[in-house]
Amino acid sequence: MSYPSFRRFLVFAFAIFLLIGCKPDDILVNLYTTDVDVAADGEVVEIPVTAKFSLLGEDDDGSLERAVEATQRYLHPNTKFTRSQSEFSETIVVETLIPLGTQKALENYFQTNATVAYLELFNDEEMGAYEIYLLRGKGAASLHQTLQGINFMLGFDLPAGSSVIRVISDSRNKVLVEADAVFVSSEPHLYFSTELERRDEVNIEFKGGDDSIWSAIAPVIYFPQL
Repeated sequence: MSYPSFRRFLVFAFAIFLLIGCKPDDILVNLYTTDVDVAADGEVVEIPVTAKFSLLGEDDDGSLERAVEATQRYLHPNTKFTRSQSEFSETIVVETLIPLGTQKALENYFQTNATVAYLELFNDEEMGAYEIYLLRGKGAASLHQTLQGINFMLGFDLPAGSSVIRVISDSRNKVLVEADAVFVSSEPHLYFSTELERRDEVNIEFKGGDDSIWSAIAPVIYFPQL
């Protein structure tokens, strides 16, 4: 490999490293339908979320351990971190809770709780539907700066490479769920709509690559009122 080619390879590899290190590979949100009803009534519900980060290379200087310690103050107290290592990379899985609520309810929640992401419910009375957005919290920028201070290769940003909202019905009545420009069971849908019976569930995936609309706007799902 010539020097110019090798240099281009290094630049490319460095860019990929930054991309992988600064945002989650995957985010999974487990959303129960009765939690949507509770949030619509003005309460804040804490929703379980799992995020996976893949980091290329070896952590020779202990940056990841320090990053985990620094991250804890930005997340729910019950957050769990799991690390695993392969030959060329390390994976960190973060299991935490993020709030779901209306704008007013969340404003009160944020006065005493830190979060890097949250779910906001908007009641679109004209359309007769609840809209739920996955949004970046104010703590995200501060967390990113903290991680950059530990190691400039580290950071935090949203959207994830893949954001999956798993809707699980625990309601007695049928629940209608809709979304646009998503993948379900690995199949693309320009418009997706399904009715869930009690104990049914569906995984709705928002791909956040550079060529995706979800790299620029927040993922959103709709619950039209039947």
